[in-house]
Amino acid sequence: MFRLGSLWEPAAEYRVYRLANELWGGLSIVAKAVGCAVSARWCGFTTQQSIRVGVGMISRGEVGLIVAGYGLANGLIGRDVFSASVIVVLVTTMVTPPLLRLVFPPRRHVIATVEETIAHAPHISK
Repeated sequence: MFRLGSLWEPAAEYRVYRLANELWGGLSIVAKAVGCAVSARWCGFTTQQSIRVGVGMISRGEVGLIVAGYGLANGLIGRDVFSASVIVVLVTTMVTPPLLRLVFPPRRHVIATVEETIAHAPHISK
């Protein structure tokens, strides 16, 4: 007698779930960045500004956590879906700062003096 359970390999199943989670996380990052960048471009931003807006909006997952928490508390979703939501929010939050460094070039710091006065206006020479 042939048993289907004898073909089950936990390691292979783990690899499939891991791959699915990685694809889901990557898709969520790309979808957020592209969706926000396209919307910013449509609203009149330049291409560079639109890319910056898109990358900056990647980590905005707080509302997703609130909705997932509500769904978990009311039995609308299971713990597995809630856990996946939390992981996606954490990953997108950790990915955003390095990506922002890529789209915002480093600036040279200009040393400037700032004069503060209390009693009178500063003297400005021309």
